[in-house]
Amino acid sequence: MILPQVTEKPTVIDVLDSAPKTYNSAFEEWTQGSGVSESITLFNVEPLTERGVVAKKLNKKKYFDKLPLGWWVSGLDLKTMHRQTFGQFKPKEPIQSPKAKKPAKYLTPTGGEYDAIALQHPDEDHWQRVLDDPSIPIALDEGAKKAGMLMTLGFVALALCGVWMGLKKGGKELVNNLALLAVQGRPITIVFDADLAYKTGIQLALKALATVLKQRGCIVSVAIIPLELEANGIDDVKIKHGEEMVKKIMADAIPYAQWLKNLEAQMSQPATSGGNQKSNPKPPTPRETAALIAEEYGHQWKFDNEQKEWRVYSGKHWEKVEIGNFETLLMRVVDAKNIAYT
Repeated sequence: MILPQVTEKPTVIDVLDSAPKTYNSAFEEWTQGSGVSESITLFNVEPLTERGVVAKKLNKKKYFDKLPLGWWVSGLDLKTMHRQTFGQFKPKEPIQSPKAKKPAKYLTPTGGEYDAIALQHPDEDHWQRVLDDPSIPIALDEGAKKAGMLMTLGFVALALCGVWMGLKKGGKELVNNLALLAVQGRPITIVFDADLAYKTGIQLALKALATVLKQRGCIVSVAIIPLELEANGIDDVKIKHGEEMVKKIMADAIPYAQWLKNLEAQMSQPATSGGNQKSNPKPPTPRETAALIAEEYGHQWKFDNEQKEWRVYSGKHWEKVEIGNFETLLMRVVDAKNIAYT
């Protein structure tokens, strides 16, 4: 199915009547499962019903006969307003790689540059207006369905394909679409999943992203999804608790500086509880500390021997982390355990 260009709102009945069953499944996942409007779904979601097409999208032509079918989402290049070749693929079933401990729920193309996904909007002037007006706030989330849901509620939303994928390789520059929007004075709210509250790797990714955004003069805030809602993503919040709760979470976003202060206070809490705060005069040996961290974080961190690089599991897939960022992550974990080496 060829994705339509925005001219007028598509007729849902006409499209679904002629759509393959795989598209109906994807359509329901977006509209019913994540609360995305029918028009935004139709403009951006493409069923991939042939393995050769999947292989071409993912630049994996060598393995086309082993790839599953599923759906593909892509957005606009905000510089040209044309459809990007970059996008995100969700197979019908998660793919288990021999190198990964957990199966991947989503895949992005291998090779080339990745980017943030700017979903095509039913209003053809939507993104141009945002580019022209730095006072328009932007929500930045991980995942295209979440961005689609936020757009459905009237927010301007840009989707990252991973918590580390707002920055180019090297970690110092924003990806292209985000760089075009992240200008002086632009309010940007980062709304990652609820596990931001306790996953160190996601916290580090947010810090790295917010640092670059602030360097560009953006007004950065962080939206917090309360754990008690038992809804990990912002789209889950809408499905379980309704759109008013989504709007409240976005309205209650706190300045990045306050979020960082709260995080540092959380990380500095003593590892022991109760009234006895006397510290152990003799810290564990480096070997003991390494064993403790490996036991606690071994399911989230791994070293890729072939690529000679560290990777952190985001909850959906393994993401490469620059060695400097990983060292920072490691030291934060050590500091959080109140271990001081002299």
